[in-house]
Amino acid sequence: MTIFLNNGFLRYFYKLFILSNVFILIAFSCKNRHSSSGLLQSGDFDERALIQYTDSIAKSLKNNPVYALSLMDSVIKISEAQKYEGALMNALYESARYKNRLGNFSEAYRDLQRAYPLTSFEDSDLTTLIFIEMAESQRNMIHYPVADSLLQVAGALADKNKSAHHLAAIHSTAANVESGRGNFEEATALFLKAAPHYSEIQDSANLAIVYESIGLLYRQSGNYDQAFGYIRKAFSINQALADTSMLAVNKNNMGVLFLETNQLDSAIVFYQKSLNLYRRLNSKIGLAMTFMNIANLLIEKNDFDVAENYLDSSLTIIHQTGSAYGLLLEQINRAGLFMKKGEAKKAIPMLEDALEKCDKMELISEKAEVLKMIYEAWLAEGNHEKALFYFTNHHLIADSLRSANIQQKLAGAQNDFEIKNREVKLLKLENSLSAAAAKSRNQRHFLVTAVVFLMLIALILFYRKRSVEMQSALIKVKLEKALANLEIKNRELLNHAKQLSQMKEYTEKIVPENLINNDISETANEVKPNIKNLKNSIQPTNGMMKEIESRFEYANKAFFIKILQLHPNLSPSELRLCGFLRSNMTSKEIAVLTNRSLRTIENTRNRIRHKMILPPETNLVSYLAGIK
Repeated sequence: MTIFLNNGFLRYFYKLFILSNVFILIAFSCKNRHSSSGLLQSGDFDERALIQYTDSIAKSLKNNPVYALSLMDSVIKISEAQKYEGALMNALYESARYKNRLGNFSEAYRDLQRAYPLTSFEDSDLTTLIFIEMAESQRNMIHYPVADSLLQVAGALADKNKSAHHLAAIHSTAANVESGRGNFEEATALFLKAAPHYSEIQDSANLAIVYESIGLLYRQSGNYDQAFGYIRKAFSINQALADTSMLAVNKNNMGVLFLETNQLDSAIVFYQKSLNLYRRLNSKIGLAMTFMNIANLLIEKNDFDVAENYLDSSLTIIHQTGSAYGLLLEQINRAGLFMKKGEAKKAIPMLEDALEKCDKMELISEKAEVLKMIYEAWLAEGNHEKALFYFTNHHLIADSLRSANIQQKLAGAQNDFEIKNREVKLLKLENSLSAAAAKSRNQRHFLVTAVVFLMLIALILFYRKRSVEMQSALIKVKLEKALANLEIKNRELLNHAKQLSQMKEYTEKIVPENLINNDISETANEVKPNIKNLKNSIQPTNGMMKEIESRFEYANKAFFIKILQLHPNLSPSELRLCGFLRSNMTSKEIAVLTNRSLRTIENTRNRIRHKMILPPETNLVSYLAGIK
């Protein structure tokens, strides 16, 4: 039996050797180097600015830990020089996270030890994260008791803060600790506790890692149906997030599951897909993992020469990364190659050396597989006593890993998770329904308010329209009344003017002007002034005539505007004459009223006809009367 490298193993030492492929990312981000470090180069900063700068590095340089770590070192130095404790604490914490990713676990732990005394009672959130990251460092250094203690402190703080994010991180880290110890039941239960919290905070990336971890635990316990189910869940989330690196990992995991269930054709398809993604990502550790797994598949097919070539390629990459765990796996798989080739004697020393390394690293699952391989090797060599010894030790571990009791407990944990997951979904649905109902009520209230408001506006506009119509009608009535009064006054004025004209004419008939001016008898001379005075009293004054003309022009203002539009070449005196003619006054009446000769009036009429270009058959008075 050979050992297959999967993501459970990958994540164990991936942190150690990410340095091997981050230089590509450095090249990508160097073009932003000057802008991202502008704050540090300028020297113009305060503590708040440093904290914000640190947070921006953590968000924007997730895929470039080496460059990010160099910037964090600069922030740490500045914070120490300026004695900014808050900025220093924040930078030390972020620096530790990057060092954990790069495999510098002891340095990460030292940074966290420096950061912790700088926290205060108010910084319980960051304090919890520091303890979780400390536990992660200790877990990676396989110091499980220390990791347990740190997680207990973090758990107490998280319970106090009621933070779903913290609880999820604590459960995940604790699950990894138990998985390292070989306690698959406890590890699975802890991962299943973490999953609802990640669902609650909608952290799909970490939820996918939890599903993948549970799938690998089921695989190690021999429950391949559950293993396939959880790896596919993780795979679906990776596709939705377009997470290429995790897609490569889970394609590889699917290949391992197909290989272990003897579905070799499906396994090679997934291995090839994973290999293509790792080449695109330029991930050395991913390539080494895939080469090793393909070699295992070829060993199963008895294609030993090609399998050895793949193992050599994997070994070359692992030497470049310096992974002790990777070297252990390569050693186990190469021993498996010798076993398959019938060279058990070559495999035995390699496997016994691998067994010591498993004990030193406290790798339970790997130890169980190595014990089984040594048992098979001694059996092939005919040493039944040693074979029985290793067989017994193998079964002691294997039974603890795959016992019916554990399978039952795992099933119970799975049921608990599904129940809780349904409860979470039900709670979300209830909250959604409540929110929808509240939204519907708000919409109804808004609609009712809007309808009432629109009705009020409509009523206001209706009454305003009615008011305007009534005012318009009143103004129209007043205007019509004023026009009627004006027309009456105009007729009275014209009648008065005609009467004055007739009286003047009668006076001329009674007392001709030449008679008043001629010398008559003395009696006549005495009477003459009285006659002249009588004539003057009957004769309209200039003031009276001006008032008559003014009122006449005002009454015929609209007519004057209209006729000027038709005949703009008419003079003011010609306009007045048109007005008199339109009022049915004769030329003689107009002459008497305007104190002009009849001949002058007739000449003016002819001049008006000429300017209007009226044909001989058109009556001037009728034409003027037709102008409205």
